Amino acid sequence: MTHLAPAVNLTWAVLSLMLGSFLVYHLWSFDRFKCLKWNRGPHTGGFKRIMTYTYITSVSLIIAYAVGFAIIKYQYGYTYIPGYGVVPTPYELWSKKSRSAILPLYLCFSFSWSFELYVLYMPLVTIFTRNDLLKCEAYSILAGSMGDLFLTIWFLPVLWAFPSFIENLKQANVDKNTLIRLTKFHELNCIRILFRFLFSIPLTILGIDGVRPHQHINDKM
Repeated sequence: MTHLAPAVNLTWAVLSLMLGSFLVYHLWSFDRFKCLKWNRGPHTGGFKRIMTYTYITSVSLIIAYAVGFAIIKYQYGYTYIPGYGVVPTPYELWSKKSRSAILPLYLCFSFSWSFELYVLYMPLVTIFTRNDLLKCEAYSILAGSMGDLFLTIWFLPVLWAFPSFIENLKQANVDKNTLIRLTKFHELNCIRILFRFLFSIPLTILGIDGVRPHQHINDKM
């Protein structure tokens, strides 16, 4: 938070808004928002409804987090600190009003990530470490990235067994179009898992470094 440049928060805000805009466009193009109705029909199960609402909530919260910090960051810009040079203005130099927005924005971040993982421990971590904002940030990122990493690792056996499942379907003379769709589904999931590792491993490393007494990696960023 305090060490991120304003441009980083702006990029995050723009990408989040693009995602939110695409989500709204997709929901409108799909069925004119009818999928958001709770009692849409007998074939829309509870799981599908929960998936839809939690995803919308998650995207909305990450937009609030990114846009909120982008606004604050551009209000304060950069500051020259002897021994460090020109750095993004530390939160200690922000106004009381801006500092009071940090924890609510962090809770937006934590709830958003927890909805993506379907776990609720992240907001608790943020609340319990709120007295030290830098540690709060580090522990929140560590909790989320480790949850993401464990979830990705947990999915690997399914990914490994899927080709055998497709081969069994081939021997059972399943429709060719179905096999093509399943094969493409497996390929896309392999790509997804790769990018999840590229996302979660660096954040886990930064989170572990952030909760240690001396931040050897974060200090060099």
